[in-house]
Amino acid sequence: MSLLRVVKRQEPLGWGSFLVLAAAICLSLLLSGIILFIGGTSPLEGIIVLFKGAFGNRYALEDAILKATPIFLCSLGVALAFRLQVWNIGAEGQFALGAVGATWVALSLPETPSY
Repeated sequence: MSLLRVVKRQEPLGWGSFLVLAAAICLSLLLSGIILFIGGTSPLEGIIVLFKGAFGNRYALEDAILKATPIFLCSLGVALAFRLQVWNIGAEGQFALGAVGATWVALSLPETPSY
């Protein structure tokens, strides 16, 4: 006997979705602050350094976008599969093996242009 069951929501959340997002952000900042405090660092100072490192200048923002792009592409592929009611749980591995395959093809054909 299962204690949990999945029930489809009848109406959209509206403000509830915003509140869930705000609560998740606040909880993540709180947990980060606790971890920094346990580590002997000022939580406020550590979180400020974290944000400056990620969004402090143009190059940091470009680097964050560059590193997030594979995650966005994987989530786009998985979202399409879920929308079609097909389960796909190996998106990151498929992305990595696709990159390995593309690299192998590029290195196997050295006479082709790089673009």
